[in-house]
Amino acid sequence: MRLIDERESKSGLSDNQFGFRKGRSTVHAIEKVKNTICSYPEKWCLLITLDVRNAFNSANWSLIMEKLEWWGISRYLVNLIGDYLSDRQLQIESGERITIAAGVPQGSLLGTILWNILFDDIFHIELSTRASTLGYAYDLALIVAANNEIDLMIKGNESLGRLNDWLVNNKLQLGPAKSEAIILKGSRMRQHLKSK
Repeated sequence: MRLIDERESKSGLSDNQFGFRKGRSTVHAIEKVKNTICSYPEKWCLLITLDVRNAFNSANWSLIMEKLEWWGISRYLVNLIGDYLSDRQLQIESGERITIAAGVPQGSLLGTILWNILFDDIFHIELSTRASTLGYAYDLALIVAANNEIDLMIKGNESLGRLNDWLVNNKLQLGPAKSEAIILKGSRMRQHLKSK
């Protein structure tokens, strides 16, 4: 697809973005998480999985168009995508049509590409030292390492705050009910793993 070719020729998407991309499957994402955790020498390591609430349906068209222009995508492609996104309607069970102003078409190649374009900036946010993000499709993982439990909490909360600010600025929201935190290295983890 021409849009993918243009984007990749202009430095491509983040290496921390997986899903909806050739050669970047769940296996690759898990391997990246494992390698990141193993590269951190700190005693504590935390993985926080974050769900972006109603992600595909919330993708803001104006922001997608801004990002396409910022990346220097050809004017004709930007215009074509703008036409594709404008004046979209949903037909509900009653037969009523509702005009929509956000969201990328689910089940389409273009929808996933547009999502990746919108979401890519989140992987470039400056986070705390020894904190990094990794994404798979519309889900996000935050990996944080520290030498003690208190620093781990501080770094984790600071990084979560920055990610949440980015999401809010991009008209997206976290789904707290589907988000989880897991200690991957630390004395509490070792205590739980001791055999009886």
